[in-house]
Amino acid sequence: MSGTRIVLKRFENTYVPKSYTYEFLIRTATTMDRWKDYELEMNHHFKQLFILYQNCLKKKSSSGLSSLDLIKVEENKKEIVECSLRLFYWIANFAPLSRGSAATAYVTLHASLLLFHLKIKSNSIPSKFQLDFIALFSSKSNEFIDKVKQKWFHMNKNLEYISNNKNANELLLLPLVQNTFTTYYEMYQAINDIDRSCVG
Repeated sequence: MSGTRIVLKRFENTYVPKSYTYEFLIRTATTMDRWKDYELEMNHHFKQLFILYQNCLKKKSSSGLSSLDLIKVEENKKEIVECSLRLFYWIANFAPLSRGSAATAYVTLHASLLLFHLKIKSNSIPSKFQLDFIALFSSKSNEFIDKVKQKWFHMNKNLEYISNNKNANELLLLPLVQNTFTTYYEMYQAINDIDRSCVG
């Protein structure tokens, strides 16, 4: 699948005869075929994550509600982390340096793990460590996962269950987004950090 190309172009210097300047570019193919390929790839990994989630559910209680079986989550932790990192890889590579794909990839990684009540410890991320650039310079998702595991992500050191966290109850009791931001305008305000007191 076509990805990001790093290009070094040589140009003749118009100001100094017989000399050249160089331009460093990062280019991403934006063809419809590439978009379809990425859509298929990301759909596949979202489905894999959903199957993992289904496998980690307890049987429905008398109330008809299902809850996570943390023992099953622990048994499937390696697959959960790898599937979440694969989603990160594909989203980060979809349109790198577009002012949003890396942020979307990070949100997806955290949301995928939170789905299983897993949280990355904030103090575990090394200084000057950018996951999106590791994804960008990896030719395959397995290569990316291997690099991340070598340099940073040790599941037993870097992950914790939110149910063991002192702020877990606050996190689990947060209202649903759809109930908090009921209109597109409120969503726009939230995304753009507009002070509500300043809006008429």
